[in-house]
Amino acid sequence: MIKMWLFILSLIGLLFISILLVLMLLKIALKTEDASRIDPIPNDDDYEKH
Repeated sequence: MIKMWLFILSLIGLLFISILLVLMLLKIALKTEDASRIDPIPNDDDYEKH
């Protein structure tokens, strides 16, 4: 009985760690600061210059 509970708790722990890892990797992959630095959003001032 104890072996079953340890197995279930270890599976839940692995699942929790996996979900956190995926969320952390997605957060790193979807950095919005990098995108705005590479291709900044044009301002109204940019249109007046042309």
